[in-house]
Amino acid sequence: MSWHFFHKWSNWEQYLQQSETTYTGFLYPKELRGKSFTCSEWRQKRRCLICGYMEDEAIQ
Repeated sequence: MSWHFFHKWSNWEQYLQQSETTYTGFLYPKELRGKSFTCSEWRQKRRCLICGYMEDEAIQ
């Protein structure tokens, strides 16, 4: 990215992202079909105060 050095970044903001996965289809075992599982991961984001570009990454 050529404009990377011209961004004025805000502080990193950490948040917990949760998503729900439902297993459907005949490729999954019978005991998993139709069940939903919630997955969560910690992520952090920051935004450029000049142009509004946002970086978002997972925290290891």
